[in-house]
Amino acid sequence: MRLLDVQTKKLHTFYGDQIPPYAILSHMWFQDHEEVSFQQIQNPWKCRSILGFQKIEFLCQQAKKDGYHWAWCDTCCIDKSSSTELSESINSMFNWYRNSKICYAYLSDTDKARSDNYLRSRWWTRSWTLQELLASRKMIIYDRNWSGIGEKSNLTAAISGLTGIDEETLREPDHMMFRSIAQRMSWASSRKATRSEDVAYSLLGIFGIHMTLRYGEGSYAFVRLQRKIMQRTNDQSLFAWGFSHLTIHDIVDSAFGTSNEDDKSEESTNDSQTTFMDPNLSEELDSSLYGMFADHPRRFRSCGDLVFHHRHAPYAHSAEHNGALQLEISMAYHPPALALPKGGYGYRIGLLPCSLKSHPHDLVGFFLRRWTTGQRFQRVSPGSDVFTFVIHSKEAAIEETGKVWIDHILWLLQDKYSELEESSIRVSIVINGSLIRYMGYEFVGALPASWAWDSTRSALLLKTSHVRQDRMVIGFQNKFTSQILCIVLGLTISRYGSPTLKGIKVMHLELTGRDSRTGTQEAIQRTLMMAMDESISLGTDNRSTLDSIEAYIAPRKIFNQVIYTLNFTEPARAIESGMPRKMAG
Repeated sequence: MRLLDVQTKKLHTFYGDQIPPYAILSHMWFQDHEEVSFQQIQNPWKCRSILGFQKIEFLCQQAKKDGYHWAWCDTCCIDKSSSTELSESINSMFNWYRNSKICYAYLSDTDKARSDNYLRSRWWTRSWTLQELLASRKMIIYDRNWSGIGEKSNLTAAISGLTGIDEETLREPDHMMFRSIAQRMSWASSRKATRSEDVAYSLLGIFGIHMTLRYGEGSYAFVRLQRKIMQRTNDQSLFAWGFSHLTIHDIVDSAFGTSNEDDKSEESTNDSQTTFMDPNLSEELDSSLYGMFADHPRRFRSCGDLVFHHRHAPYAHSAEHNGALQLEISMAYHPPALALPKGGYGYRIGLLPCSLKSHPHDLVGFFLRRWTTGQRFQRVSPGSDVFTFVIHSKEAAIEETGKVWIDHILWLLQDKYSELEESSIRVSIVINGSLIRYMGYEFVGALPASWAWDSTRSALLLKTSHVRQDRMVIGFQNKFTSQILCIVLGLTISRYGSPTLKGIKVMHLELTGRDSRTGTQEAIQRTLMMAMDESISLGTDNRSTLDSIEAYIAPRKIFNQVIYTLNFTEPARAIESGMPRKMAG
């Protein structure tokens, strides 16, 4: 460890037990060229014109005043030109702050003389300052003029309210290791770093992890961190990211529009294989398959009150093999008292041995979908940003406990949807909770022709750079009738290229101009053009009815992309009745 002599500002190197008592600085970096580097501090008298030198001067002066002969500052005490030294320093930094005798936190954007609120400083939002706040046993906070604001131990109530870190941990850093993984992650959920890798690297000491640094790997560093944590602990709150205080009842009501009374049926309640939902439920669910690792600490934002129950923890740590995670968990069917769509033999609810601090007898659940034979699953989300939720212990009908394999496909999906970016739009077609292809419908065409139909996902995809019209029409034919179900949607593109669906009209039309001289496909195109012509006055209402058909557009965010679902209710009865041509808008 290199330390500054507070008298001469010369660097000296110490090892192990030879390290003397020292003061340490916590601060926000200026621009790189405004900070004093390891190379520049070799000639301290030449650094006085550099803006960051004033921080070093204050550090040395205050340390000397407090009786310390040595001080440390990250800008000049680490040779960042050496990747080996940088990696070793970052892995050691938490301990360096914990072993310091005093830490000076410099809030360069706060002025005590102007009655600035020190809690509004950017210092509280930076990734690196979190470990400095937690590790330092004694910390004094200063404003931009080096006027003392107060000592951390006397400000714990205000700091706790701002950061979510409990006061006991703020007073005694060792208590941090008794907090769940999810709780500690939540402390970092709103913090930012200049380099995306530092979001993960700044958390190493908080979780007692050492790992190599790979600048250039981007947010994958956070996945590597979670892997390391998983190898060291059996605390499964690591997998509780995306937590919502909703119960499974709330999830089902909001995501699938079911209710306990209206959806009950003798067939569904007596079906012992019913677990959660129709396996062909909706395209959003199929396309929200996630692995067990979060992509960023912000996924833990709502996990500040989650505690881990060690008495229910698995004996073995989790393991990875061939892109899948082997996890020892309990799985349950849905609560027997809750009526759900029947036929979901492929779904289970995974149970994690953690709960809200205020409800220690509850559990945290997440949805799993079995996609092959055996114990191979995929984690799925029931809605935007919701991945785990509350399960009341009395409702958790545990089916089995054992090891299952859960695929890591979060990154594959991110790559898939990154191709769409802002310049594309996708529309999924769902009937009574199932993809339209499972309801006897066949896609026959769309206008404009640049729409691509994905039959597997029952979804339309369009690059909005190809859009030349303000409307689109989609055609489906049911095997029971020669009529075409035409769906007309209003399409608007912002000046930035972002697409929005607004307005819907549903109609049944007979095939136009079909005879021995005209092919079926040509007749379909004429029918679609007729539907387009008859919807010139398309409104902006996102709901339409046609006899017993009710159609509505539901946008949902997946990977920061708005993906639209076109939902239909009870269309089969209308189609099979052979109704005459009608329109609804």
